[in-house]
Amino acid sequence: MERRAFVQGAGLGGLAGVMSAGAAAAAHAKGLVQWRLASNLPRSQDIAWRGAESLARRVHTMSGGRFHIEILGRDASPGFAPVVDAVRAGTLDIAHVSSAWEASDDDALAIGAGLSFGLDARRWQAWMLAGAGLTLTRGCYADCGLVNYPAGSTGAPMGGWFQRPLTAAQDLQDLRVRASGWAAKVLHRLGALVQPAAAEAIVPALQAGRLDAAEFVGPHDDLQLGLHRAASHYAYPSFGAGTCNFEFIVGQRALAALSPEDRAILEAAAWQVHAEVLAGYDLLNPAALRQLVAAGTRLFRLPHDLTQASLDASQALLAEHAARHPGFGRILDDQRKAAAEMDLWFRFAEAGHDDTMRHRA
Repeated sequence: MERRAFVQGAGLGGLAGVMSAGAAAAAHAKGLVQWRLASNLPRSQDIAWRGAESLARRVHTMSGGRFHIEILGRDASPGFAPVVDAVRAGTLDIAHVSSAWEASDDDALAIGAGLSFGLDARRWQAWMLAGAGLTLTRGCYADCGLVNYPAGSTGAPMGGWFQRPLTAAQDLQDLRVRASGWAAKVLHRLGALVQPAAAEAIVPALQAGRLDAAEFVGPHDDLQLGLHRAASHYAYPSFGAGTCNFEFIVGQRALAALSPEDRAILEAAAWQVHAEVLAGYDLLNPAALRQLVAAGTRLFRLPHDLTQASLDASQALLAEHAARHPGFGRILDDQRKAAAEMDLWFRFAEAGHDDTMRHRA
């Protein structure tokens, strides 16, 4: 399968201070397993970040203390490439990542993070767990010597923060916007001047006028980051994202060294973390949204012509990407078929229920 390397060069960037130069092969003396984990998530994204702590706690408990995962760099948030390259090189056993933050052209990363106008969190989980999603994406990762595990979802994100509401698609022209992943690709296609920025740099850039707008996640994470202090208008829905997914990425060599029991423990713990993280966002986002509005945030819905333009741009981008990467196209086709089947059912079930609840007395 065509693909580019995860990292250009061998540098480990921000991990240099928290990792030794030697290999991080799991220690199996007397049946004990010692793994090391690094995350590329900022501490401000606390619901998702705690997924790493939850995984470590769960595998330790389920293994009776035999399987220990040490979390490195608790206050560091290195980029996606350094932590994944460290796993590939064997100097790290497992990475905890949000690949959506990287505008990667790699097919597995694009599918795993969640696609523009793709599956929402519930449909993504069904496709991954009961459909072909996990098998197909793992096939892509296997080509890189890696194995992916779910680590949670945010649910549908918001559209971002603006100094004034958008009223038409042309309002995006030459607007300096911080965005990442597929949202960045869509916004660039619509004429925005997309500028990358680390989470902690967004508020200062907005306040200094170096950015006009910023897309991040949703109410809880955006409140934690203080984005409402730098922009007052909050857009919904997102520019096409149904959810943003997090992943644990493990090296094949480290995984092969585990016993079948410990591999089963790791898989079970990862799915428990996935459910826990998504539940956290579902429970805490409403309270955060109320707090933002109470602090003066003004919600506005993106105009129809802009959401339609976003849909058209995303479909064109996906078609172009699928043409360049046949493996991506095959997975995208399977995901779309699964989505069509689920949409047929949800139209009668959830949609009917939701409509009744909206019109209750």
